[in-house]
Amino acid sequence: MSASAPADRPGLIEARPVRHPWRWVALTLIAIVLAMIISSFVTNERWDWSFAFQIMNQTPVLEGLWKGTIVGTVGAMLIGVGLGVVIAIMRLSENPVLKWVAFAYTWFFRAIPRYVLLSIIGSLGYLYSTPHVGLPFGHHVAPLPGPQPPRAPPRRRFPLRPALRPTPSNSSAGAPSPSRPASSPRRPT
Repeated sequence: MSASAPADRPGLIEARPVRHPWRWVALTLIAIVLAMIISSFVTNERWDWSFAFQIMNQTPVLEGLWKGTIVGTVGAMLIGVGLGVVIAIMRLSENPVLKWVAFAYTWFFRAIPRYVLLSIIGSLGYLYSTPHVGLPFGHHVAPLPGPQPPRAPPRRRFPLRPALRPTPSNSSAGAPSPSRPASSPRRPT
């Protein structure tokens, strides 16, 4: 190439960026509407901010915030990430049983509507009031020493018919004798 080749090239282009005035108009309108909403929240007398702050600083509310929200969120994140990693490893394994279990678990939680799932999970607290960890079927085979899970009280068996008992009004007449059991009333046939 010759030395005159750079002279054939055009000079620098002095381009100006395209202006977008309507972007600034839209931004201004959105900022005004947002400022109006914030002003409405802050200056509305029905909010009663002093009472709201008084309620929010009570012990049950703060304990609920700590236990229910913060601990619950961190616990759910840890359980979710842990189970997600385990399920992903099971899904990638060569073992068909592990693959099927991972698929079924994933399918179950994807297929069930969220509110139904919440009601199922919410009722687990009623069914299992205190979680216990131990030997599988250990409470059936041999109880371990130490604190035991609370057992349900035995079911009371109520008789189908009330027993005839002598009362002071009928103790002399028509009361069954101790040697003879009370006969049950006859049913019409």
